[in-house]
Amino acid sequence: MAGTATFTLNGVEYPLCYSTRVICETEGRYEDKSAFLEDLSNKTSTRVWFLALLMQGGAAYAKQQGLESPVPLSEDEIMDMTTYEDQSAIITAITEAISAGSRRKVEAKPTSKKANAERPSAEK
Repeated sequence: MAGTATFTLNGVEYPLCYSTRVICETEGRYEDKSAFLEDLSNKTSTRVWFLALLMQGGAAYAKQQGLESPVPLSEDEIMDMTTYEDQSAIITAITEAISAGSRRKVEAKPTSKKANAERPSAEK
């Protein structure tokens, strides 16, 4: 899925999406972006909360695109199903989701051959 990442837990692959809804939920909890980033780096509870939020975003995205996806896990389920050893994978998945959600693909097509001919060359 474009603009998404995944997190696999117990053999189940969950889509993650850093959508506008996820951004708004984060802003509602953290007015200060630096405080959020500090907590994300240092607090397991923040990583679990944010992973659950990204899973909800991924499930919503999959539904909008007509794709199948598992039911997103709750914070409690993530806490009960993960260990200290999973924290690295959680951090990686969060980083990939933010990166994928922030990436923009822009395609431009010239309207005519004449437009291409009139475009100045970058080489000199």
